[in-house]
Amino acid sequence: MLAPARGPEEVAVVRSGRIAMGGARLGLVCLVLFGCERPPAEPAAVERAAPDAGLAPRLEAACQAGDARACHELAVRTDEGQGVPQDKARSHALYLEACRRGAMPSCANAAVQLLTGEGVARAPAAAAPLLERACHGGLARTCFNLGVLLDEGRDLPRDAARAVTFFERACEDGEPEGCWSAAELLAQVGPRDEARITGLHARGCKDGLGKACYNLAVAHERGRGAPLDAQRAAGLKERAVRTLWKGCRAGQGADCAVLEAILANDSGFKARVSTDAAVLEQTCGLGDPGRCLDLGLKLAFGVGVPRDPAAADAAMARARLE
Repeated sequence: MLAPARGPEEVAVVRSGRIAMGGARLGLVCLVLFGCERPPAEPAAVERAAPDAGLAPRLEAACQAGDARACHELAVRTDEGQGVPQDKARSHALYLEACRRGAMPSCANAAVQLLTGEGVARAPAAAAPLLERACHGGLARTCFNLGVLLDEGRDLPRDAARAVTFFERACEDGEPEGCWSAAELLAQVGPRDEARITGLHARGCKDGLGKACYNLAVAHERGRGAPLDAQRAAGLKERAVRTLWKGCRAGQGADCAVLEAILANDSGFKARVSTDAAVLEQTCGLGDPGRCLDLGLKLAFGVGVPRDPAAADAAMARARLE
């Protein structure tokens, strides 16, 4: 699904990996976005062996003695019904206790429960400070999710400036979708700071986000927020398409959508994949990985030929994507 384009040179895509406010995805938030992580084991940490009838009482005792890790472990087990009866309301209380004692994943998981109303009354306003605490505690994904809530303005009052702050924090902490979202929002509000936007795309590209590499290429292609450099732009576009193809092939629908948008709107790639299939096959067979990439895209998306996923995979295997 594509969002309205802001300009012909930019690929406009929906952000991925955000907190969903309805539908089946809600049940996956804890596992997918926050991972219900168990902190890495330390010598003094509670053991995590196979199901043990005596483990829950030991975790309970350790939690009451002030061990944040034990509180978090017990909360996760109570949340998921692992070795103890499932009790969402109690798991929320345990998450809050673990959060208070410094277990940042518990802050995130308690926030998710407040956002979804899972085991507790739905209270987005109470979730926000928990997400913020987890964000400042080093969980980049919570910074991103808080940015989404502030940007969308459905469960919290919309605050674009704060949303950018949290997106940029997520970006700095290694969440490339935060880089993309900060750049996207900065392009929509206030005076457009090209250098700042391009810097965010550069960071997102460095962290493996194909769509960020594409917009960084556009910046170099047009000399907007980056030095005019056609050769670097071409290399970044190639990198973007290769990265997006990997994501698309791995089942990331958003990456497939961005690729389709590039093939439809980027005149350079449109010309490349519009080349006769026999010519592409011949040059690919001579060892040109770029033409193998073009052939794979042509066959995968049916540009002038019937779609042929098997042949596309074979061409991509020769494109040296690794």
